[in-house]
Amino acid sequence: MKDKMTVLFIIDVLFKEGGTEVHLFNLVSGLDPARFQPIVVPLYPAESPMIERMRAAGILVYPLRLKRVYGFSAVRVAYRLISLMRRHKVDIVQTYHFMSDVLGSLTATMAGAPLVICNRRDKGFNERLLHRWVRRLIAPLVDFTICVSDDLRAQLLATERMPADRVVTLYNGVQANPVLSAASRQAKLKELGLSENRPIIGSVMNLRPIKGAKYLVEAAAMVLNKYPEAQFVIVGGAAERLPAMADYIEPIMEFVKQSKMTDSLHFTGNRTDVSELLPLFDIFVLPSLSEGFSNALIEAMRAGNGIVATEVGGNPEALDHGENGLLVPPGDAAALARGLLTLLEDPAFAKQLGERARRKAESRFTVDAMVQDYQRLYRNLSASRKIWSFSD
Repeated sequence: MKDKMTVLFIIDVLFKEGGTEVHLFNLVSGLDPARFQPIVVPLYPAESPMIERMRAAGILVYPLRLKRVYGFSAVRVAYRLISLMRRHKVDIVQTYHFMSDVLGSLTATMAGAPLVICNRRDKGFNERLLHRWVRRLIAPLVDFTICVSDDLRAQLLATERMPADRVVTLYNGVQANPVLSAASRQAKLKELGLSENRPIIGSVMNLRPIKGAKYLVEAAAMVLNKYPEAQFVIVGGAAERLPAMADYIEPIMEFVKQSKMTDSLHFTGNRTDVSELLPLFDIFVLPSLSEGFSNALIEAMRAGNGIVATEVGGNPEALDHGENGLLVPPGDAAALARGLLTLLEDPAFAKQLGERARRKAESRFTVDAMVQDYQRLYRNLSASRKIWSFSD
């Protein structure tokens, strides 16, 4: 019998340091090496900064270079997946996102892997009718589903009719933010074009419609009209989606220009030092129209930011309105602006909310807590299926 449980993680794309990618890195690097052997299989790309980061941490990574969803490329990838599973005698296959859910569940069944777990991260806002139909077809091949919020779990139970005893909520966890020296703080502010003496409102997001950048920019114009000394910074970009997203991004940039906000609203593009930027913010804002459970939000909580977030998805499970943050309706720039002005006009209240948010994040949303939750689930499922036995 093997001395470690082998868990194969399949993910559609492993490129930038987005929420799912960072979650996966934290999970596989945090698993008890005496008991678990993680293997990460990205369908795309062949090489990336995140793949390099995982390999540098000693994690086995096998990129599969999927070129097309259909045709020979998919068949080749499926064959390689089956070979990998058999060669490493995989005990659990855990998948992230649609293509990985489909290929992972099919190939795990063909390879005879004992347990298939799907990790659902969002509410399917980008999935078409075909995707939902395919999910129904593969449902019998999936043994268990992990959701990142109770809100998402409730949706899946209602819309996909999953058995309640086969769906569980496991929250994300994030690392503590680094403590910046005075010199490092000043260097970061200078790099971003921000002033130490003016309040900083920051957001971290991919520039996609679902993340609500349009509403944040509109809210910024309202805030600056009443509070011109405020500074806004949006961390993140469209990455590989930039050509396809031009029709969305260009009007936003034009609005910023027409509203004469170019000196007060800064776009940083994609960054790898988000954890070092969050402590610079006085206020963190999350304008999303939909969320599973936002890593950026709980990172901001750990940084002690005063927070204004939309009341969507798992956000109300992280934030308690008026206790450790403010929740506002989605798609409402005026409501977003009112929340931001409330904190700008009462810095002591904003600081109080931020401190309470930090305490909650440190007690509930740490990487250690998340890893322990996953290890416990793996042990319990393996014991119930009699595919593995741990000696404690």
